[in-house]
Amino acid sequence: DGAKADTAAAIAVRLVHSLITGVALRIPGKTALNVNIPLITEMDPTAYHFVQTRVGMRGNFDLQAFSSLAASPVAQALGVGVDEPGLSVTVPYGTGGFPEDADPKSEGNVILGGGDDPLVVTVSPLEGTFDVPKKKRQRLDLVDLDLDLEGSV
Repeated sequence: DGAKADTAAAIAVRLVHSLITGVALRIPGKTALNVNIPLITEMDPTAYHFVQTRVGMRGNFDLQAFSSLAASPVAQALGVGVDEPGLSVTVPYGTGGFPEDADPKSEGNVILGGGDDPLVVTVSPLEGTFDVPKKKRQRLDLVDLDLDLEGSV
């Protein structure tokens, strides 16, 4: 609804204001920010707090290779559970056989892993793509976002 959209916009304004004034964030040029605002449950935008994270691999689901899509509950539910090999979604995260993202600073782990803080807004510095070369990742890891925005807009 309109009030929730206004709250989300006010959260974004707090972050942008801190960038413009240099109050809270000091980041090198050519660095982008990936910001995740949660579902709006509290209408006061100052109730939300920012946590510096990094883009990781965790999501709500995994992909899994099946020798027969007939063995995939999701493929069956979508009507494509045929006796042919293929990829299908598996739920919950971690069931697809891929290595789990164990980094506590990963966006997905902060957003989905904790679950006990619905007012957290994640802010991840990144350059260009999710696949940042190790040398650049080390530089991004040196970025220190002071996300305690008390007293900001």
